[in-house]
Amino acid sequence: HNDIKPENVLLGDFGEVYLADWGLARMFRDETALPIVPPLPTDDTAPAMANGSSSQAGGTPGYIAPEILRQEPNVDERADLFALGVVLYELLTGTHPFDARDGTPPPLVATLERAPRPPREVVASCPLLLEDLCLQMLAKDREARPPSADRVAGEVEAFLEGAKERERRRAEALSLCERAKEPVLRYQQLETDRQRLNDLAKSALKQVKGWEPVDRKRSGWALEDRSAEAERESGRAHAAAIELYTKALGYDAECEDAHRGLADLYWARARQAETERHPAMQVYYETLVADHDHGRYVALLRADARLSLTTDPPGADVLVSRFVERDRVLVPIDERYLGRTPLEDARLEPGSYVLVVKAPGRRDVRYPVSLPRGGHHAGHVNLYSGEEIGDGFVYVPGGPALLGGDPEAYEPLPRQEFPVGDFAVAKFPVTMRGYCAFLDSLERSDPAIAFRRAPRDLQRSAYAARRSDDGLWEPDPMIIEGEARRAFPADAGYDWQVPVHLVDWYDAVAYCRWKSALDGVELRLPTEAEWEKAARGVDGRFYPWGDRFDPTFCLMRESRPYPPQPEPIGTFLTDDSPYGVRDMAGGMREWVGDIFGERTAEELLAEPPPHPDAPRGDSSFRRVRSGSWSADAKWARSASRGVGLFALTRGTGLGFRVAKTLRKGDR
Repeated sequence: HNDIKPENVLLGDFGEVYLADWGLARMFRDETALPIVPPLPTDDTAPAMANGSSSQAGGTPGYIAPEILRQEPNVDERADLFALGVVLYELLTGTHPFDARDGTPPPLVATLERAPRPPREVVASCPLLLEDLCLQMLAKDREARPPSADRVAGEVEAFLEGAKERERRRAEALSLCERAKEPVLRYQQLETDRQRLNDLAKSALKQVKGWEPVDRKRSGWALEDRSAEAERESGRAHAAAIELYTKALGYDAECEDAHRGLADLYWARARQAETERHPAMQVYYETLVADHDHGRYVALLRADARLSLTTDPPGADVLVSRFVERDRVLVPIDERYLGRTPLEDARLEPGSYVLVVKAPGRRDVRYPVSLPRGGHHAGHVNLYSGEEIGDGFVYVPGGPALLGGDPEAYEPLPRQEFPVGDFAVAKFPVTMRGYCAFLDSLERSDPAIAFRRAPRDLQRSAYAARRSDDGLWEPDPMIIEGEARRAFPADAGYDWQVPVHLVDWYDAVAYCRWKSALDGVELRLPTEAEWEKAARGVDGRFYPWGDRFDPTFCLMRESRPYPPQPEPIGTFLTDDSPYGVRDMAGGMREWVGDIFGERTAEELLAEPPPHPDAPRGDSSFRRVRSGSWSADAKWARSASRGVGLFALTRGTGLGFRVAKTLRKGDR
């Protein structure tokens, strides 16, 4: 034909299609080649070809095949297929593949030199099969074009029938899934690198004191920067993988590889949200998992959790209640009987629970458990008598403690599970009544030591306790004042119930030794791991009562309409841990016995105490936990540790509570 172009394609009233204007046609047989056409001008301004008119030599600019323009011999019917490819391109995109726009070459030059943009880059919905066919027809080398119009017609028929197009779309989807493997692997590696670098940075900076020069901190900062960059790159890789999988589903909505890849990525994000206690994000990603999973995660999303429990002695009754949030507080509801120990594979819905374990002659035990979806908790509880645990003490059964991992806390530990043995901890901090009894005992043996251990400020100008007229120690009347005094009148004995404060770490240790000798048991300060486990249980909650805060939940600086100050223990019922330990979010910050991961309690106790009159700065560092009546909400978070304090530090918001190790057979 030698002049296929839109103007020569005619449409009839009944769907007929005619190819018109055969004036440049040449006869062609398999054994005969078309005659060589004369040279064509390559300037679009040539008069014979202006305004898209046909050249007598071989067609219309923009539709003339490259071999004609190059004056190659033996031009055949594949020149027509090139022109038909241009028409098909226009049908698919609404644009010409060799338009002269924005300074691009004119059509004749572009035909020789420029590859057309793939139709899908112009119109994203372009059928893949027709795009493939169109680009093949527009190949500069005629050998790369379809061999005949019959082949072109066959491809078009296959597209119209749909099967070939579906096959092509499936192939494209699989190709995109294959490409997604690289960003997925990069994302996984970057996440591993990010956590590793973050841990290294914390470890490096942990060895550097805050006052040390910048030079000592640069290496740690560099690790932090690398961790942050890994996090950014991880996010980009994650987004790239999701984009590729999503595009694959655009070509083949049933592509298993794409659905599987997205389910894996969303499942990982759901588990991360669960770990970080972001329930809304967890639900969001689990919903996306359900949209794409075809069986791999469905069982987990619907699976129960399993609980097995043994006790010593066996035969204990076990009741279970599930924690649910009511008015922003996690409360146990729907108590039911599970059976007697040993329990094997009891089925429960995933969630946070508290078991109450009961046995004759033994004190009832609260045993919190966190049951992940599809998980199995196998626990063991040693049962103790009330005498073994002690009056005023709460038993915390041994097992792993979930520590740290709260980004909103002060100086939290990295998230980790740490084994903690059986121990009992005082339900409340040591009160003025208990500490004054300690001072009275010292007074009888050495009044000077009693005076030195008295709760006071560093200048010895203010005391929380004083000697009464009969020579015994009692709370100072100014320990509560103003509007608070009307709420807690002195004649009702409230002053004696205020937690002791204005005591240093050595005072707390001295009290533990005195009380141990008095009661015939070894009492001590709780370790950091014991303190945090007693405060938050095992489900990773941020506060003793749950994950959300309100000033009415514990004694802190915004809890009262009047100026904050110390108050009697137990005045805030919500400040209650899963084990039943009270006042661990507010009231008084508390000395603990060790510095987790750095110095053990034994090492600190072995350190020679400073001279009684030594300045505070001559003592070494200790850790404190808990919030206080003068602290903000961030201190109330169970993972908050804050900066270290000198062991000789005294403060009106600083006290302590005692603990003891429990061992089977001890009395």
